[in-house]
Amino acid sequence: MTYYPDLQAHMLALLDPYDDSALLVYNASRKANKDGSLRDHNWTQRSLHFEVLNNERFRISRKAINGASGLDIYQRDKFVEPEKSLYADMPNMGSNIAAIYFSKEERREFEWVWVVWYAN
Repeated sequence: MTYYPDLQAHMLALLDPYDDSALLVYNASRKANKDGSLRDHNWTQRSLHFEVLNNERFRISRKAINGASGLDIYQRDKFVEPEKSLYADMPNMGSNIAAIYFSKEERREFEWVWVVWYAN
């Protein structure tokens, strides 16, 4: 996978390094949790910021929930610019990698689903 020097800046621009509130995160690098869920509430913007700064393989993006009861995560949702435009024509970018359903509390509390993964 190609690494772009400004990729880190694109990811960091999404984050507030001082925000310690819980995030709704889908980890695309691993299978479902032991309870069968694909969600992780252990991340904060601060912890994502730290990981982006300290691991060049770590990738983040986000997808708006908009009050929906569920959301599909596609392969293309894993990427931020400039990677998204680079891989836009790849045939698997429209592949569904997860379907996430939200509780009423999650719909009220969270604006975004953050997609995190580790590039090869």
